[in-house]
Amino acid sequence: EVTLGVADTDHGEILWYSSTGSLTAFNGEKNSWNLLEFDGKESVTDLAWYRDALYTLGSTVTKYKRSLTGFGRGQMWIHDGSTTSEAKNLAIDGAVYLAVADGGISKFFAGTKKDFSIEKFSNDAARILRLTAPPDSKFLYLVNAARRTLVVFDRLGKLITQYELLDREIHDAYIDESFNPCFNGIF
Repeated sequence: EVTLGVADTDHGEILWYSSTGSLTAFNGEKNSWNLLEFDGKESVTDLAWYRDALYTLGSTVTKYKRSLTGFGRGQMWIHDGSTTSEAKNLAIDGAVYLAVADGGISKFFAGTKKDFSIEKFSNDAARILRLTAPPDSKFLYLVNAARRTLVVFDRLGKLITQYELLDREIHDAYIDESFNPCFNGIF
């Protein structure tokens, strides 16, 4: 059973993580599936891709470098003893952002937690579904499934705007800023 997916933008593939701990790559150009070597030993709750590496969120954030046949042994990415037990979602743009269900976001750089907070917004107590930090963007996007909103912050945590999507149920989101971000990829 596939539980999580992430775009490997460096290789033009979508990586699918299974609840059994396996990792499979789909290449749409070649219409091919490939089971990858993956040494993930723990339960994974989220995935992110950044600069030829896969990051997983489990009991910690683990970084896996890509090889010809998959991924080698992962390295613990958080080095300062911070816990990820409340984290539900992972986003990376050079810094690592962890979102918790109550609306809080923690920011880490080079494995160390940094001072960071987001501006309060009207729906911050409801369930966070997805946090996205496109690498070349000025914004962080937070999808709140229970309230059906997409909330946009700048990289300092200042609230920019909120989009209410009351006419649809949100299951996940993919932000592509070349389109209107409040509707592209909301499904």
